[in-house]
Amino acid sequence: LSTLESRSLLTETGTVSGLNWHQTGQLSYQVAGNAATALMNVTISSAEAALLSQENDDVFPFAAHWTADQSVYYTANGVIYRQSTTAIGSREEIAFIAEFELDRPHYERRRRDHDDTTPRRALGISTPALSADGERVTFAALGDLWLWQPAEQELRNITDSLFVARTPRWSPDGTRIAYISDQPVKAGAPARAGLWIYDLENRTAERLDLNVEEISGPSWSPDGTSIAAFTSIPANPLAGQMIIINLRDLSITRVFQPVPAQPISWSADGEYLATTVLDPYSKRFREGIYQLAVTSPDGEESYRVEPVAHRNMTNAELTPDRQAMTYVQDGRLWQQELDESFTPSGPPVALTDTLADTPSWSSGGRFLVFMDADRMIRLDTDSGERADITPE
Repeated sequence: LSTLESRSLLTETGTVSGLNWHQTGQLSYQVAGNAATALMNVTISSAEAALLSQENDDVFPFAAHWTADQSVYYTANGVIYRQSTTAIGSREEIAFIAEFELDRPHYERRRRDHDDTTPRRALGISTPALSADGERVTFAALGDLWLWQPAEQELRNITDSLFVARTPRWSPDGTRIAYISDQPVKAGAPARAGLWIYDLENRTAERLDLNVEEISGPSWSPDGTSIAAFTSIPANPLAGQMIIINLRDLSITRVFQPVPAQPISWSADGEYLATTVLDPYSKRFREGIYQLAVTSPDGEESYRVEPVAHRNMTNAELTPDRQAMTYVQDGRLWQQELDESFTPSGPPVALTDTLADTPSWSSGGRFLVFMDADRMIRLDTDSGERADITPE
């Protein structure tokens, strides 16, 4: 630091991770190659590296822990080890047992009468979406889509079919609803998830004729001329391909790299798309944290957004009215302001102090709707007013 100069100590074949300093001028690190992993130690003054773990160890790719006597603790092969740097090759296995008691109170199991035809309130409301004025809500329940007007207490089933409809999304002008359904175009055709658009004025639904595999997660562009979605990739069940569908001619543009399908959002100006992606800690394990990936449709620009370092988040999306994002972390809904390069600006602000799931913005950016357990909540972000609008 005194000279502000950097130098290369050594070169390893594989991925280096889990660096940790010791006060004596040593540095431990993990190396993951194609066939093996290893815990290494390098003396900074001499640039000499030595193997701390043993041959054929499966070393976990997190930083080892040093102690004052120059011993190092690390995990490998599902075990915790203590290794002395002065006696390489001999190590101590740290065994431990954790005991605890479960205090399970006695309760009477509920008996359910599955033949009872008495009307009951439907549970399992999912993916609510708000109209631009915040006065109407569409949501999925019991395999159908419903249109709910809380002020008038009017509830209408708008699909009412034997097929499953899910993930509704309003068009920006509030005249149409895009959703996913496995209803075939004609009787006898195979059932496969397709993109449908419901016209609220005519009360008719049309399946778009798209040459794609299974489709999910529709999201309208701010100008209402396109819909972004994920399609499945043949022979790759773990990844999906983000696409943009031009509603004028149904042409399709592929966007971003294949990733597992997650909700998609647009920037306020329609110049960027965003989805949640997993950033793994290493290439050998799935463990990692979710980040918001922002990309331009042509792929020329891309950004990663992590509001709080090393903290996982879900339901992350860009807000429709300005440069900001919302996300769920620790069960609460948060909002994070962003600068022009999508870097967090200032600390995140909690929008709720209760549970929040599947939040969705109105296209104007004033209202939010989300599920708090089995309750549907509408939040006016201008006034802070929170209203329970659950259909009863």
